Amino acid sequence: MPRTAYVHIGTHKTGTTYLQSWMRKNASTLAQLGIMYPDIGLTPKDAAHKVLALEARTAPDTLSETESWAQLADIVAETSGDVVISSETFSDRMKAPEHVRRLVRFFADLGLEIKFIVFLRDPPAYLNSLYVQAVKRFNAGCSFEDYAEEKLNQGYCNYAERIEFFAAAAPVIALPFRRDSKALEYVFLEAMGRSSEEIDRCQPQAISVQNPSMGPFAIHVAREIYARLPSDITAPERRRRRLEFKSVLTRLEGFETGFVGCDNAYAEKIRHRVSHQTAA
Repeated sequence: MPRTAYVHIGTHKTGTTYLQSWMRKNASTLAQLGIMYPDIGLTPKDAAHKVLALEARTAPDTLSETESWAQLADIVAETSGDVVISSETFSDRMKAPEHVRRLVRFFADLGLEIKFIVFLRDPPAYLNSLYVQAVKRFNAGCSFEDYAEEKLNQGYCNYAERIEFFAAAAPVIALPFRRDSKALEYVFLEAMGRSSEEIDRCQPQAISVQNPSMGPFAIHVAREIYARLPSDITAPERRRRRLEFKSVLTRLEGFETGFVGCDNAYAEKIRHRVSHQTAA
């Protein structure tokens, strides 16, 4: 059978960190299923192929001229079965047709068909999750409404625009991201043609949730801290304070339910605006 390279391109806040950590921990499970998750550019804290994604954007004419992609070419040539690489940086940074064409050409030269996989989230929930992360990292101190308006004006939820270059170059498998559905890894692997029964027989290892959310009280505290940060704060100091706050959040986990920034009426307003942006 022809081999396939599955490139998981995100988007952000759709369980990407969880999926990447699951695939690294279950590399042997994936191998039993005929899938390789290459250990290139991964770190103890990051199971994503961010290095590959960044080099795909900045590489010269052929990706194999870069160190990481040359390593991947060697691994692909020495193994059999399908390949999956994953980083939300692909959809976040690759914003020109030539970036994507280089990616497709790289795998075609190795004899692999390429398919892109992307998870898409309901816009209100997507913006809510982005906002929580921005506040948690002390990158935003505004209200959810102001944050959502900024992102909507930037077209951040216009998924058609964000993946148009990928869809023009190769098949795109778009999957809905839902927290209340079956396990994310099963949805992902089934999109690659593996059945639930096949996955169960491999007895994959479970992992914990990678990015716990924040409740309204924690959001309030984070915004108060952000308002008191000096304007000239250095990146290392911001990181130190972020880690301190994260340790407090860990102790508060389970204390309150997750933050929800909009009611049903505002959620519908967001969906309406996104649908108009997409249709434009």
